[in-house]
Amino acid sequence: MKFDTFVQYVIAGIFLVAFFPTDIGPWTWGAAAIWTLWRGISLINEGVEEVNAARRQWVHTPPAFSSRPASAQPTAAVRPFQFNLPEHIPTDLKCPSCGASIGPTTRKCEYCGSILQPVIDLPDPVHLAGLTIGKGVRVRLAQGERDFRVQGRALLAELWQATRGPNVPWTFTGNLYAGFALSGVQTAYLLNWQNRFYLFEQGKTVNDLYVQQHFLPHARAFGQSDQMGRVEFPYEGRRWQLTDIGRSQVIFTEGQGLHVQRGAEARFLYAESGELRLMVEDYRAGGAAQDRVWMGYQVEESDIEYAPGS
Repeated sequence: MKFDTFVQYVIAGIFLVAFFPTDIGPWTWGAAAIWTLWRGISLINEGVEEVNAARRQWVHTPPAFSSRPASAQPTAAVRPFQFNLPEHIPTDLKCPSCGASIGPTTRKCEYCGSILQPVIDLPDPVHLAGLTIGKGVRVRLAQGERDFRVQGRALLAELWQATRGPNVPWTFTGNLYAGFALSGVQTAYLLNWQNRFYLFEQGKTVNDLYVQQHFLPHARAFGQSDQMGRVEFPYEGRRWQLTDIGRSQVIFTEGQGLHVQRGAEARFLYAESGELRLMVEDYRAGGAAQDRVWMGYQVEESDIEYAPGS
């Protein structure tokens, strides 16, 4: 009911109460009853007409949103995730207790044992969390031991798809793995991926055409078999068997000697041929890294020994 209509009814009620004791009171009340009945019928008709008008408008007015069914999947693959990392990360950090050099992710000083608040609060990698910049590391191979020092460290996020398809986004599994640029008698790249550990002593930069010619058809065949089929291919005079394919993204780097930068996202494949292991990194366009082919050996975590060093 509108406010002015309400006021009119209040005034009419006061008028009827005032005239009820007079001689014309009953006539006044009778006229008011007739008017009220007529007014009630008019309001009912107006209400019915408003309802009918609303129904006509709902039926004939096109909706403002798309009439196509909503899709649970985006129409295009999206960037998987973003960590809140500052654009410029300090590198000259010192322990406030002993003055030793520390990294931006250091939670405990290696020298005095002080508990620290890291500048970059990232989860620890699944393995090799204690292997940091400056440490010496020894890797045991069947051919003998190799001694190195860590020059750079990269944290790689494992990505996955809920279902296979070009429009299904790649998302973060929650697992971080570490790769290390090593210096020694010769440079090397130490990598942990899932429960596997690799020491790659040979690596070369390649381009997209090289990856497409030598590896892409075999990776597709392996993916179509849900990574269950036996897929082999020739490369560098050897016969290789594919063992794994997937995708990763570099979320953090520190130190020197790395072949990747933060933000680089890659498709990868692993293959084996006898005692040798092969890894191919096919990076997305953007300049954060170049495609690369690695050769080396697979080791056990117990074959990797390290201690604090400077």
